[in-house]
Amino acid sequence: MDTDQHIFYRRNLPHILPPKGCFFVTFRLYGSLPFRVLDRFIREKEKALANIPKSLSPQDYQKRKYNLEKYYFARFDSLLHKTKYGPTWLAQTHIADIVVQQIFAYDNGRYNLRAFCIMPNHVHLLLDAIRNTPVTPKNERGTTILYPLTDVLRLVKGSSATLCNRALGRRGTFWEHESYDHVVRNENEYNQIVAYIIMNPVKAGLVNDWRDWSYTFWDEMDQPVDINVDLRST
Repeated sequence: MDTDQHIFYRRNLPHILPPKGCFFVTFRLYGSLPFRVLDRFIREKEKALANIPKSLSPQDYQKRKYNLEKYYFARFDSLLHKTKYGPTWLAQTHIADIVVQQIFAYDNGRYNLRAFCIMPNHVHLLLDAIRNTPVTPKNERGTTILYPLTDVLRLVKGSSATLCNRALGRRGTFWEHESYDHVVRNENEYNQIVAYIIMNPVKAGLVNDWRDWSYTFWDEMDQPVDINVDLRST
């Protein structure tokens, strides 16, 4: 295994994350998709991945797997856009404002923020993770800090959940425990993901121009971006 990568066991699923890098992250509200829809989607994705021919060369196998992962992520995001099920607390201005504040709270400390978009029931983040704590098996709360991204998400989701629940006058789980994360491989993919993030409200039919969505941030807002790229493109 590459010495710059580690296995992080997320609910018994081996998941490889490098200690540093640029990450595309998506997390959603708890209960934002019906279980039956999610279960059917997961089964379909697992079947598609299992059907990749084992006879392919390692390079071709990884390319096919990578393209399938992108395709199913875009499908999953589309489900979140279309669903009429579950909470949409992030559509409330005061709740979205809290999440924005917590995302910026850790910028330039735990990570360098590149872009984000807050949708009614989920959040997209693009960030550079920074390892600024010693690598030890456990921190004072018993949470692994071998993986900066894991610790970052715990902080952002934990603090925002507490504050949002307080603002909503509720208790209980706010975010789904699982988060989607992807290591950005190169500049071309970086540009694809930026376009995907900022165009998310347009694709969801919430606005006609991405600049009109109040909860979109890009650290190069004054720069041109190819809004026609698709995360599913190869």
